[in-house]
Amino acid sequence: ILVASIRNPLHVVEAVLWAVATRMQANRDVFIVDTAMGTLLDPSATDAVTAKMGIDATRPLDGFASSLSIEPGAVERARRLVRNLAAPGDGGPRPGDRGAAR
Repeated sequence: ILVASIRNPLHVVEAVLWAVATRMQANRDVFIVDTAMGTLLDPSATDAVTAKMGIDATRPLDGFASSLSIEPGAVERARRLVRNLAAPGDGGPRPGDRGAAR
């Protein structure tokens, strides 16, 4: 279970990941239920009993910015840095390689 307060869900997956990255602290916002009803189709469960995890990524009621933004110049600089991580043909990883060796 993941709970996140999202006002404009134009890109729901991105919004949820942003909420988890910017609003959640694992030591206080994650909870585990050890013996919860699951499904018989889950091979990791014992007699359909499994563990469940919940994450609270909601905004606090007060004292929290309604939105966060990054200056366009900083975004472009970050993109250039990522593009230049490894020059073509140097054998290094490229963005999107998923760890595959070249």
